[in-house]
Amino acid sequence: SISLTQFVGWWTTTNGNHDAQVELQRVGTLPSDAMRVFNSFDTSPRDGVLDAAELDALRSLLQSEAGMSEGEASAVVDAMDTNGDGNVSLEELEAWMGAGERKRRVQEVLTSGL
Repeated sequence: SISLTQFVGWWTTTNGNHDAQVELQRVGTLPSDAMRVFNSFDTSPRDGVLDAAELDALRSLLQSEAGMSEGEASAVVDAMDTNGDGNVSLEELEAWMGAGERKRRVQEVLTSGL
């Protein structure tokens, strides 16, 4: 058995066409980037929030893969936790990632004409 996500991944890799994957993600068939990130860290238990231990794993990744200091990684996680409960929900992560994407788009628009 093959999932739709696996098929689309194969199709786009084989054909070099990313339009199908973009369209499926747009209509909600494929998980968003935020959902994929969230699901990769929400592991014990899968309870719909990233708890302290899961956020520690996220901080460690930011330090090792993004070259952030401990303070920088903690600041990123703190920015995600908008309600201050010490956990990060999928909604908080989506909002944090969406804000970054919007900021990048605004920067591109503002600097493209310079």
